[in-house]
Amino acid sequence: MANNGPISLDVSYAIKDQAIAKYQDIIGDINKKIKTGNIEGKEKFGFFDVFKGVTKHDYNAIKQKSKELIASGEVEVLVVIASKEITLQSQALIEFSKGLRPQSSSLEIIFVNDNINGRDIAQLCIYLSKKNFAINVISQRGDSIETLLLFREFRSILEKKLGKVNANKYIYVSTNNNYGTLFEEVRNGNYEHFVIYDNTIERYFSFSAGVLFVLACAAINIDKFLDGANKAAAIYSKDDLEVNVAYRYAVARTILFKNKHNLEFINVFSKSDYKLGELWKMYFSEASVKNHKGILPLVNFMQDDAKVFGQSITQSGLKIFETSLYVNNGLDYKPVSPSADEANNYNYLNQTVTYNKIGKAIADTIIENHVIIYKIPNLRIFIADDSDITLGWMMVFLHRASIVSAYLLGLNPFVNTGQANLNMTLLKSIKDISGGNNND
Repeated sequence: MANNGPISLDVSYAIKDQAIAKYQDIIGDINKKIKTGNIEGKEKFGFFDVFKGVTKHDYNAIKQKSKELIASGEVEVLVVIASKEITLQSQALIEFSKGLRPQSSSLEIIFVNDNINGRDIAQLCIYLSKKNFAINVISQRGDSIETLLLFREFRSILEKKLGKVNANKYIYVSTNNNYGTLFEEVRNGNYEHFVIYDNTIERYFSFSAGVLFVLACAAINIDKFLDGANKAAAIYSKDDLEVNVAYRYAVARTILFKNKHNLEFINVFSKSDYKLGELWKMYFSEASVKNHKGILPLVNFMQDDAKVFGQSITQSGLKIFETSLYVNNGLDYKPVSPSADEANNYNYLNQTVTYNKIGKAIADTIIENHVIIYKIPNLRIFIADDSDITLGWMMVFLHRASIVSAYLLGLNPFVNTGQANLNMTLLKSIKDISGGNNND
């Protein structure tokens, strides 16, 4: 099992270590090209330097403003408006770290993605009309139609509650520093502005103001988060496959793909980890599924989905493999001791049994069933804890593993022509439903 840092990989249920070792020279070549900038996508490598994703001024402001929001007790809700590829980074880390029902959180965070639906917006507007809330709107280019529409709507509610001048104090905008509709609104509204650089894409915003402010508002220690990411970057930028678990995982996926396994199930075992599974899916699908090649990743909440969709997983005839995410979470719960009347049915509930132990036994049984009976390869990822430092390690792991997965297939991980084509026609479609431009 490869283990260097809080994330380890076991490939023994899928492939042999010798198969990975054969890729050492290929990985060495790719890594050299990444370091020298002699590879497609080099202009988007800004996220590699963990401490340069945000200005020093903005970093201090993020820590101060988030501390004020939490401590004041005046703000009950932070509404985060951005595309899902941005919000998913924050939401996955927060739910992974805090769980779905955190006991110590004083600030509710609502993630509003680029989803325009009348019922959803109406219900959220009614909810917010009864709450004291702040807004964080995030967009790199500042021209997303959906983001701008939603920002306008929620800002209106805030202004009606507080007046325009006071409302402006509770609006935080993360965007670039010189262009776009959102930047113009920053200048006109005198909002708190955190600068987003152009040297990466939104999917890799993890160490920028676009993610750091939200994490800080969730009481995640962003100093520790970035420290973990910096330590991870030192390891995951090495080309040694015995040391670099991120590259090792990328190679393992590539070997399975070359053996015709082109569908991957990402297994999670806690509801708090489901968004992490979605984040995993986003990175690997968007980086390395294009040009009619690549591995399509899907997410399974394993204990539920193995029962509901088990047959489609094991007997579909498709060549699939699984990546299972095991998290060592310190929070556990002991079952109620069986009464005398229950002793025969629950005699396995001795003093050492906990729900985590029961859950692990169920998960291991399902995985072994898939591997042994149905011959489904399984790559097992072990995450040591849910600390703020480990969050940083996880993000660098995902960044590095996903882009190298793409390069191993000869793909540019940063190209997304489908989204660009969609954006070109979206504004026209919206104008069409309103009868066109009244100024025409």
